[in-house]
Amino acid sequence: MPRDRLPTHFIVYPQWMACAPVLGKELTEATVTDQSILGGTTMLAYEARWDALESGALPADPPKGMRLVDEVDVADLASEKAHAYDATGALDQDNQVAQVGEDVDWSGEVRRRGVTDGGRMHRSLDRFTVRLPQQGPVQMVMRISADELVDLSVAVEGREAATVTVNPGSWAEPVVELPGQAGAAVITVSVKATSGEAPKFHVFHYWFYAR
Repeated sequence: MPRDRLPTHFIVYPQWMACAPVLGKELTEATVTDQSILGGTTMLAYEARWDALESGALPADPPKGMRLVDEVDVADLASEKAHAYDATGALDQDNQVAQVGEDVDWSGEVRRRGVTDGGRMHRSLDRFTVRLPQQGPVQMVMRISADELVDLSVAVEGREAATVTVNPGSWAEPVVELPGQAGAAVITVSVKATSGEAPKFHVFHYWFYAR
């Protein structure tokens, strides 16, 4: 949507909208306690805030001396469709927005803008197709997080290329070197087998760089 057509205000149940980075100054609220079909008890009105748009478009530290040749923006439906992203097992409530690095003072004023990105939570397997331009090495930057320690297997065309360990907490951006694969390549990111219930991972973005 063009910037000049973006809404100026939101009147929402914030817990339903689940997109705090676009909610600016709180203006007013209304509470209905005797209700059975509403989305919540209290609805709030906010000024819209759009400074977070595109703040997560690139990794924090892109590989030096390399160019971006493809990317999969997870939870962006157009990007997922273009890359045949397999969203099997995805639930609506797992399609969320996360933000890191923002600093807000006591009055609610933003002192330092954070980085915001949408993603899919609680994944066991990601599979998608990217187009790589050459046979030389490619570096994949992953924006991922987890609630508990998890090891991920990264495979290209069914052949494992690397193992990535994700520590619990805020998102990380590990870099994985992939073998050259000119043309379309199927990338798989999956949880390594463990005893008991396997942990999950949360994924926001994949970038691919080549020289």
